[in-house]
Amino acid sequence: KRLGSTIVSRRGETSTQEALANKTVVGLYFTASPFPTTCGRYDVKTIPTLIFVDANGDVVEREGRRSIENNITLHKIWDHVSLSRLKAAMP
Repeated sequence: KRLGSTIVSRRGETSTQEALANKTVVGLYFTASPFPTTCGRYDVKTIPTLIFVDANGDVVEREGRRSIENNITLHKIWDHVSLSRLKAAMP
């Protein structure tokens, strides 16, 4: 809901529901393209920015670019994002 009915990926425009089916975390990459509503919603200050959000649209990792720079494999990045989600869920 927070992303709207369609999204633009490297494959072109597609239904948000179809593109995100069965996903628990997705990365939102903000480039030089204008995304004023979404940038404002996620408090994007600089371009480019990569933010990981959960299925509810809540931020689980604000420093996505740094995570990618510091973690060589996709599995390490996923572990980092999953750990961030667990920490956020703890009281």
